[in-house]
Amino acid sequence: VGGHMPTTDVYREAEKRWRHSLQEPGEELIDFELADDRVRRVELAADAPDWLRGAQLYALCGVDGFRFLRCPFSPEEELRWSHAALAAWTEPEA
Repeated sequence: VGGHMPTTDVYREAEKRWRHSLQEPGEELIDFELADDRVRRVELAADAPDWLRGAQLYALCGVDGFRFLRCPFSPEEELRWSHAALAAWTEPEA
């Protein structure tokens, strides 16, 4: 093919470089299942909406205003919100 690399080979080479660039999770990874001094559980406000009641809310220590919301939706609700984000709320192609 005269020095021209097929598209699939270019893709595979780029994928290999990307995979090798990935680092193993280190200290920056927070496992919310384990005790960690970098996070604290935050109680939901008494007037929180019903859809938020089953969620777990965490604050990242040392980062004012940062909150991590875990498990607010059932699997069915996750699908509904994901569909809305990818279909109903996206702009049509120009």
